[in-house]
Amino acid sequence: MDNSIHLLVHRLAQCLLLGTSFYFLILCPHSKVEESFQLQATHDLYYNGWFSESYDHLHYPGVVPRSFVGPSILVVLCHIITTVLSPFIDWNPLQVQFLSRFVLLILVLWGWFRLAKSINHGWKGTYLLLVTAVQFHMTFYASRMLPNTFALAVILHAYASYQSRNIKRAAVGLVIATCIFRCDVLLLLFSFGLNWLIRKQLTIFGALQLGIATGAICLFFTVILDSHLWRYWVWPEGMVFYYNTVLGKSSNWGTSPWHFYFTSAIPKAMLVTIFLIPMSIVRIPEKLISVASNIFLRQKSSGTAATNAWLDATSYQTLEYLFPTVCFIALYSFLGHKEVRFLFPAFPLLNLAAATGLERFHNVAFGRENAKDKPNLRTERKLGGFLYVAVVASCLLLTLMASLTFAHISKHNYPGGHAMRSLKDHLSLNQGQINKVHIDVASAMTGVSLFEQRAFPSVMFDKAGYEKQSSSRGKEQYTHLLSEDAEVAGFQILSTSPGRPRLDLRRRQIVTEDAIYILGRIQ
Repeated sequence: MDNSIHLLVHRLAQCLLLGTSFYFLILCPHSKVEESFQLQATHDLYYNGWFSESYDHLHYPGVVPRSFVGPSILVVLCHIITTVLSPFIDWNPLQVQFLSRFVLLILVLWGWFRLAKSINHGWKGTYLLLVTAVQFHMTFYASRMLPNTFALAVILHAYASYQSRNIKRAAVGLVIATCIFRCDVLLLLFSFGLNWLIRKQLTIFGALQLGIATGAICLFFTVILDSHLWRYWVWPEGMVFYYNTVLGKSSNWGTSPWHFYFTSAIPKAMLVTIFLIPMSIVRIPEKLISVASNIFLRQKSSGTAATNAWLDATSYQTLEYLFPTVCFIALYSFLGHKEVRFLFPAFPLLNLAAATGLERFHNVAFGRENAKDKPNLRTERKLGGFLYVAVVASCLLLTLMASLTFAHISKHNYPGGHAMRSLKDHLSLNQGQINKVHIDVASAMTGVSLFEQRAFPSVMFDKAGYEKQSSSRGKEQYTHLLSEDAEVAGFQILSTSPGRPRLDLRRRQIVTEDAIYILGRIQ
């Protein structure tokens, strides 16, 4: 294909990845409990700065401390954007919340685009963007303030350096992600570091020198910043590692069998595109063309498809990064508590393998051999083109359809956030009186944020009872409640917010239940 067509398709792939990620951000503007620390920290740093006593985390610290480095980066960028655009936009808290998540989305997409560029010597980089764009998890979570997402933004740049054969820079990126954002990236660093040592791409002395120097710099920044904001000396990711791994406390949130990642998490995340991975290693497209030619054309296949070899140079190039990726997943499988987001560092390389499988089909369908004067080869290319279209349509379109379904189910997972938006209508009816709203645990964990609360400047919000050490007071002092309990003495239901969604295949619709109730005090 002409280079201009390739460039056009590449730009379209970038737009599709941006479009799906941005659509999911608009579709689900709220955040759940896993993202609460980073989101609340972004709010506090944006409105209160780095030298204040009014921090949410000092009242609700959570189980283990997390780092403020990621939120600090977002706040600096958001301040720049809001300052530049302030003559044109009167920024309200909900817009700032949206902007902060959009900035995170751009940082993650920057990593994806750079990774695609680093391998775009063929169509592989373009297909990487297409495969990623149609998947649910990589696009949905690209704007969600999880430590995993912040780490992913750094890891993508590390992978880009790795694909460009800049091993030292790749190692630096993995060390940064480990020390600051996610301590579990240490397993990824171990898997790839061992691979680099065995292949003599990195020496033991060079690895130690690089790791100690980078780690010391990262520790300096994260310990100084986080200790200042937490009010005691702390290395957040060191505390997380000690709590989850040494003490084994992560199992308190549930455990899964050792094979969960391989049999459930990865198939769920990759959907139909997972079937492209074997094609990156084994020459399945060429063999399919060979078999199809024998059956439909009653002739032996021409060109490379006729070879008996099942592996080629591309196969070994794929295994070079796929093997340490699988080792990372296998090592992580020994930890009892498992979640799909823990595998975010693995999905870029799994998607790269899937993209390699698509590129094989592309090369079979649009090979460089001149078929003008070769009728058999021309017919074979048409057959290859048919198989190529069938594979692209089945893998990409079906995955995209499933991802859109998942997204529309997920938007009902934030009943607390939707209740906050509905609360505005009820408070407007009580103008002239002091409104005080109590937010219960279920509401706080499913979408209520400090940005949402700041959007009601004349309303007092209280989360008493949100944590065990908080004092518990009677409900009679409140005018409204956001509660998962429908019946509270002295209050009546004003409206409900649905949640707990599930897909009813028989009725072909998303079914929800009343999850959060907006209650008003009976006058």
